[in-house]
Amino acid sequence: GSGYSQRDVTELARLITGWAIPLGRQAQASDTPFAFMPARHEPGTKTILGQPYHTGLQEGERALRDLAHRPETAKFLATKLCRHFIADNPPRLAVDHVAQRFLKTGGDLRQTTQALIEAVASPSVQLGPKYRQPIDHMAATIRALGPLQVQPKTLLQALVRFGQAPLFADSPAGFPDQTSDWAAPDAIMRRLEWSGIIARRQRNIPNPGELAHSVLDDNLSRSTQDAIAGAESGDQAITLLLVSPEFMWK
Repeated sequence: GSGYSQRDVTELARLITGWAIPLGRQAQASDTPFAFMPARHEPGTKTILGQPYHTGLQEGERALRDLAHRPETAKFLATKLCRHFIADNPPRLAVDHVAQRFLKTGGDLRQTTQALIEAVASPSVQLGPKYRQPIDHMAATIRALGPLQVQPKTLLQALVRFGQAPLFADSPAGFPDQTSDWAAPDAIMRRLEWSGIIARRQRNIPNPGELAHSVLDDNLSRSTQDAIAGAESGDQAITLLLVSPEFMWK
């Protein structure tokens, strides 16, 4: 929403040439994971969103501060936060509240998060159903069932199959955060298969029905209760809990 062009992207890239990670002897002699190498820095004036910047490390830092303080940046970050915690299409009132706090505090993320909590608690903001991303579903499963008898490597492999391997998003924008991105039929089938594997490894849950009430509380529907009660085995009952609509959505 800022109206930037590919030229602005190129100019920013030129501005931060020479920004590097110290390696070898440089790393041993450095107490910071960042290094500015003037010999690799492209000199001259660069123009980003109509603002001129000159040569040097300080000019690159100034450009990043300027970008961080733009209203478009505040709105972009606020929208992402509200989309993740409120709804795929978050209320404008909530987005504006969070964005204004970001700008007012100079980008203080703690205060910005507080504004998000205020928006969620506001009677004028309605929380929409939010489909759990794979990693959220796995975290919810561990919270519900307790420590899993599963190796970390196995969990990582599952996230790879789900398309959400940590630090391996397809683009710098990160992983998508809307229901349509994670609720395709094949993705739901993979989640069902994984839930079945986890359920078969649990041997310390004598009453899946009580667990469902404990985990879902008032959100537990009659249809899910009936499905769990009618399961042919404890493993199947736990699987049905983990893939129930109430558990898949937060």
